[in-house]
Amino acid sequence: MKVYKIAFILSGYFCISVSSVFAQYPWPCHNMYEQHPIIGTLGEFRGFGRVLHEGIDIGEPTNTEVVANIRGTVASLNYTYGIVAIKDEMFTYRYIHVWPDPSLEPNSLVVLGQPLGKINQENHLHFEYEDGLYNPLHFLTPFWDYRSPEIDEIEVVKDGTPGAGEPFPIDPETGLPLVSGHVDIKAWSWDHRVEPGGGSGGKGCAPYKIGYAIYDEQGNLIEGLISHIQFYQTLGYNVGWIYVPSSSYDPVNFIYWVTNYVDKNGYWDTYPLKDGKYR
Repeated sequence: MKVYKIAFILSGYFCISVSSVFAQYPWPCHNMYEQHPIIGTLGEFRGFGRVLHEGIDIGEPTNTEVVANIRGTVASLNYTYGIVAIKDEMFTYRYIHVWPDPSLEPNSLVVLGQPLGKINQENHLHFEYEDGLYNPLHFLTPFWDYRSPEIDEIEVVKDGTPGAGEPFPIDPETGLPLVSGHVDIKAWSWDHRVEPGGGSGGKGCAPYKIGYAIYDEQGNLIEGLISHIQFYQTLGYNVGWIYVPSSSYDPVNFIYWVTNYVDKNGYWDTYPLKDGKYR
């Protein structure tokens, strides 16, 4: 059986929802009740052999004041790597790329808005919950994001083949891939950095969720929307199942195995389908 692929409609989108189980928090830097630029998001590719990006990057310059956006105690201080960790009754929050305030001491109480230090030479503040246990953008307020992610390119390859995948043969009459069996879908996708007003700060972030849907030639939905990859957390996620080997962070070139799960292989199974054209 041959399945003739004519086009794929993928859906990559950045959506933030707030769980009623958890409180909302102000921003962890000066003017804490105003939105700040987002230049890095949870789950971004940062290199193979490394974990995924475990928090968000707030785009404020060196010497910007960092403040506690929760009440708690100082869990740890790392002057070498510029880390202040604050623990409340539920979680540990890490403020990274910081020159810690000299008044801080381990186990000392911290109140809302208390200075924790200043952003160091890294020129941004990294903020995370429990090594990527939750996406901070679910809880920070205010937060607005008016731009949708972009999809630059889509490709289908044979599932289980090495590296970036083996392409399917091309139909000489239509110029389209002759797709059959188990299929991997690859997508080149990225999201906009977020300006304080919710507008675009340019290319540079990962989408919150990416998935796919399959239609027949008449536009009838066959499968979808299937979305195994979503970054509400990164704990237990495997970078090799999510990102194609030719992905990079600088320059931004995020290529997703859209049909995979975050921790194991997946594929589009064309065996049950009739011969025909699909998109």
